[in-house]
Amino acid sequence: MWAAFKKLLKDCMTEQDGRTFCPFRIAGSGLTMTGIPTFIGLSIWSVVKDGQHFNATDFSIAFGGMMTGISVLAGTVAFKTRSETPPGAQQ
Repeated sequence: MWAAFKKLLKDCMTEQDGRTFCPFRIAGSGLTMTGIPTFIGLSIWSVVKDGQHFNATDFSIAFGGMMTGISVLAGTVAFKTRSETPPGAQQ
């Protein structure tokens, strides 16, 4: 399982060749992994600590935007993996 996780991280951060690191993918992965827990934590903090009213519309719009970013990253990784399949191999 650890090897599969390491391959996923490498695929998220490298170009088509699997060796060249892409700064845009590294930044996107880093922002995703830190941004979503921070966003949810601060949303909970504002409701519990400051007593603000929870606005489900604003929360869902912002969270949907972040999930769209993750979907684009996942689609890029899936496209990269698919294009690495050798010619003539069955999928």
